[in-house]
Order: sequence, then C-alpha cells, then structure tokens
Amino acid sequence: MTGENCMKGSKSGADAAQERLFRYKKCLTLLICAVVICLSFGVYTLLVNALAHDVVDQVLASPPSPIVLDVVPTVIKVDPAIKVVAPGETFSVTVAIENAIDLGAFEFELTYNPSVLQLNTVALGPFLGSTGRNVNEVGPTLESGSVTYGAFTFGAEPGPNGDGVLATLTFQATSVGTSTLHFQNVVATDTSAGSLFPGAEDGEVIVGDVVPSVTSISPDSGQAGTVVEDVIVGGENFELGASVQLTRTGQIPILASLTDVQSSTRISCTLDLGKAATGQWNVVVTNPDGQSGTLSNGFTVELPPPPPTITSIAPDSGNNNKVVHINNLAGSDFQSGATVKLSKTGQADIEADNVVVMSGSRITCDFDLRGAFPGKWTVRVTNSDAQYAELADGFTVMGLVYLPGVLKNY
Repeated sequence: MTGENCMKGSKSGADAAQERLFRYKKCLTLLICAVVICLSFGVYTLLVNALAHDVVDQVLASPPSPIVLDVVPTVIKVDPAIKVVAPGETFSVTVAIENAIDLGAFEFELTYNPSVLQLNTVALGPFLGSTGRNVNEVGPTLESGSVTYGAFTFGAEPGPNGDGVLATLTFQATSVGTSTLHFQNVVATDTSAGSLFPGAEDGEVIVGDVVPSVTSISPDSGQAGTVVEDVIVGGENFELGASVQLTRTGQIPILASLTDVQSSTRISCTLDLGKAATGQWNVVVTNPDGQSGTLSNGFTVELPPPPPTITSIAPDSGNNNKVVHINNLAGSDFQSGATVKLSKTGQADIEADNVVVMSGSRITCDFDLRGAFPGKWTVRVTNSDAQYAELADGFTVMGLVYLPGVLKNY
C-alpha cells in the first residue's frame, strides 16, 4: 500500500467513526426526548388522577343539598269535604280541581256507600271548557257504589289554569249512616296529553238527624229600647231558612229580622230590643224541619244608661274677645265622646273645642267667644247615645263697648 492509499484509508475510517458518533448522539437525543415525554405524561396522569380522587372525595364527604322546586301540586278534591244531611235529603257535592296548568282532560272514579247514598246525576262543571276549547264527556259509567266520569277537550285555545269545578254530583241520602266519597284512578292531563300528576282529597257524607247547636252570639248584650244590628250567631248544623229568636220565661219571644244563614256554622241577624225586658235571654236557632238548638242565658238585655246631668260650669262667664278655657263642667253620667255647646235663641251655637271627658262627673273644654252675642247662654252636654242635659242660662258672654272715655262691660 502506498502512502497515498494509506492516507485515504485513514481518512475514510475517521469519517465513518464520526458518522457513527453523530448517529449515536441523535439516537440518544431522541431517547432522552421520549423519556421526558413519558415522564411528563406520567406526572400529568398522576396529577389528573389525584385531582379526580380529591373531587370524588369531596362529593362523597359533602353531598349537595337537594334542589327544591317551587311547584304547587295539582289536587282533585270533593267540596265540601264534610257534608251533613238528613235522611231522604237530596244534595250535591262538587269535584273541584286546584292548581291546574293548561288543563286538557280529566277522569276520576268516585266510590261511595250504596247503602247510605244513591247517585242521581253527574253534570260537567264549567272549568274545563272555560277557555273556549271543545269539550267531550266520557261517561258517567255507573256501578254499584261507584261512578267513573271524565272529559277531554280539543282546539287551538290553551287549557284553563288555576282552580275550578270539574263536575257536580247529586245524591239522595237513603238511610242513616256515613259514606266516604273516595277517589280512585284519578287522571288530569294538559292539552299536550302530559300528566299533571294530580293528588286526590276524599270527602265524607254524614246522614242523620241534623240538630242545630248554638255556641255563641256576638255581641252578647244590648240595651233595652234599641235595635242591635250585625249580630253573629255561631254553632253547628244551621240550615238554609233557619230562624233566630230570643226567649225568656214569661216574655214574648223576640224574633230576629234580616236573618242570613251564611254557613252551617254562622248566622247574621238583627235584634229589635224595643220592648224587651231587662235580664238574660236564651238564644234559639230553629231549622226548617223544626229541630232547634239553644244557648241558655246567652244574651243579656241591659237598662239603657241614664241621661247626663249638669250641675255647674267654671268659669261661668267670659268676654267675647277671646277663647275661654272651661276647667270644670260638673255633672253626672258623662260618656266618652260627649260633645259640649252653648246655645241661645236666635244665635248660632258655639261648639266647644278640645272636649275631654275627665270622668263621669267632669268635662274640660274651650269656647271660642270671639264675636259672640253678649248675654246668657244655655250649656248643653250630649252623650254618644244622643241623650243630653242642659244648664239653662248657665254661661254668660260679656261684651265690651267703648263710651267716650269709658270702658264698660255689659
């Protein structure tokens, strides 16, 4: 081998070694990058897992509070919930709905005791069709002790919302006893056939001798010779057409006027005590069938209060150029709310201001005497019941006149 060839061989070997070194470095760099990426991904995974576990632990440790929706439930109910009737009586109850939303249809089965009640009729109520939709009834289907009834609507109008009557059922009470009006298979849907998930509230009918009872009267007293209005009698089992009267041994009964049976537990009326003897009277409520209830000694007729009297007034005079304060108008039986005035024939009355009834025997007040006609004036006190007393010429109004060089009272 010549020297030139040797040099070429040595150069070629060096180049090859250098190339292998470059490849090794490149591979090493790629390996390091791969390791770094793997480590980074592992750390990220660990972090994510740790955070996830922490969130799960927090959720399990502190479960969220339940969400409460402010939704009022739809209810189908018997109205009234309790009905008291006499044997043989024909009566009605309604099936009502509360809190309806876009009502499109309803159906219910109502059971009752056939040995106590007999169903006569079922009529559609006004609520379902109240928005103008077309209404079609389904039923009623009658079986022993039950009735199934419903209706559905169609049309472009929305369904009704709120409360209303779905149906009216008329029964006849056939015998003494109690019957529950019990709902089964209750359905209520909106106009898109979505359920309103209605609840149901049953009713009860009590068939028996309906005897009224009287438990209260308000007011429970009145003055003889007066008319007492807006009297409220409380109790149970009052029927339409019931009467109210006051009774007392040896006295003519006092029959109430303007009697209004507002419910089975409340009656309003007016009592005329014009000829009533003083003392305690019984309060009697009588139903149209003749059965009655009594509140013994429930009402007291009182003597009217005596009229007031005037004995003196101090001061008893005043000048007609000022306001005079009366510090003691004395007498008896003055009532709270009494009024005071001065009167004189041919003159306008002078009404007292700042009237204070200090007691039944003393009143204070002010008289504005400015411009009043001089002379004797009568003092009058009028109580709130319109009874009055007078002290004739009890007060003197003094006038001031000017004579040449003389100031004279008269």
